[in-house]
Amino acid sequence: MMRKLLSATLGGALFMLGTSVASATPWFMKTDDGLGGAFAISDIATVDGHFTITLAGLNGDLDFRSVTNEHDVIADGQVTVDAGPPAPGGLHITSTFDDRLIFKGLYSADFSQLTTAGIDSLLFGSSGSTLGALGKTVNFAYNGNAYLFTGILPPGLGYIDGSLAVTINSITASGMTLGVTENCLGGTCIEQFLHNLNAVYGPSTPGIAGTFSITPGSMLSVPEPASLALLSAGLVGLGIVRRKKAA
Repeated sequence: MMRKLLSATLGGALFMLGTSVASATPWFMKTDDGLGGAFAISDIATVDGHFTITLAGLNGDLDFRSVTNEHDVIADGQVTVDAGPPAPGGLHITSTFDDRLIFKGLYSADFSQLTTAGIDSLLFGSSGSTLGALGKTVNFAYNGNAYLFTGILPPGLGYIDGSLAVTINSITASGMTLGVTENCLGGTCIEQFLHNLNAVYGPSTPGIAGTFSITPGSMLSVPEPASLALLSAGLVGLGIVRRKKAA
């Protein structure tokens, strides 16, 4: 009987460990050689659920994988954003991420249209073809707290709840235009944050533009805390059974 109980407890713990590892993707977005270029964010004068991001002069790479129902995202590397006047003093951000938590909550990312087409990575400033991604849409859903801008830029993101549909409207070897549709269910949300930031530039400015660079780095997903808690409980139970057997 004790052997059966020990086997059941160990089996349950290993099952929970397998579930936790299987559900956790080691990373979902990274750049091995860095990525940089110019950006422009438009259609943010009013908050209507739609805005556009234009990237030009891109040089580097971007690799991504699908993530589903994960909790917590951490980042490594360095991000620099430089958007000069007309904002007072311009907008200059250099942030270094070293296993830094940037999102805590529940999210999902659907890259199915991209990966189904065999497009796992985009190479810019090279002869690599990226036209297969044209017209594809990536869907994101999120519910939790975003820390990426909090403490760096007022008003920050903080709590966000909603979803994004990002469609690749145009793409070349050195640039792309993304159409973003957001369904904001709570919190500041992304378009509202950009709208508030755009107000710093003044009502006569139609958007935010500048340059950015990302050093070789990654955004990683980590296992769901609940799964780790269940695993810990299973291992504790295993320890209790072993102590009883020894007694």
